[in-house]
Amino acid sequence: MAQTEPAAPPATCDEQDSDYYFQDIYFLVDKMLFKVPRHHFEQDSVMFRDMFSLPVGAEGTADGSSRETPLHLDGINKDEFRQLLRVLYPRHFGSVDLSVSQWSSVLKLVTMWEFENIRKIAIDNLTSMAMDGVTRIALAKDYSIREWWYPALCAIAEQTERITEKDVDRIGVALSLRVAEFQGRASGHSNGANVYTRGPKDVWIAKRLQSIIGALFPECPDMPVVETPRRCGNCDIDFGTNYYRYCPNCRYNTDMY
Repeated sequence: MAQTEPAAPPATCDEQDSDYYFQDIYFLVDKMLFKVPRHHFEQDSVMFRDMFSLPVGAEGTADGSSRETPLHLDGINKDEFRQLLRVLYPRHFGSVDLSVSQWSSVLKLVTMWEFENIRKIAIDNLTSMAMDGVTRIALAKDYSIREWWYPALCAIAEQTERITEKDVDRIGVALSLRVAEFQGRASGHSNGANVYTRGPKDVWIAKRLQSIIGALFPECPDMPVVETPRRCGNCDIDFGTNYYRYCPNCRYNTDMY
């Protein structure tokens, strides 16, 4: 976790950011000096609001108030911080075009610093972006996004590639073993895992996968209810809540929907 520390000696940096150096609080990040409006940090972040409310030290100079006494943000790199500033201070009002990696950097910082509204924006944007199942699980695990577990696991069930060494580095050995076991047990039962689309056979598949997910991933929240189709695709007879492989009226094979 990034730590903020008092800046005892003057800042020893040769660079100031070319885009984010205007007003009015100074940050030193990865030897890069930024100067940006204090308002968003104070209004939107619980951590910064609490920090700015602390009394000024005996020397009378508030940390971050000058180039010589910037607020040090350790444990992060300047590119991560720059992505957050792109969201806080967009060049074009309401328009921020970031990649999955860049939004992930934003999510990391806003979670760490308790920017609750910006965290929701980051999650909403990442939810709609394409990414592989392991990447989504890694983000869900690192930043406590419970609603991502189920769609991520459904995506993993449908992929043919097995978990890799790079995946292990991202999600850890213990979770990788569970994912690998899930892939093995879900093999051949992935069609229709996420939503009901075809017929009773897909309903059975979806319920089977949900059973495996529930056994292996207790951190996965309540899963969506899988609805059983209620009518025959041939003669349109109402099945009610019963499962029939063959329609009792016309003997149509319901597994062939």
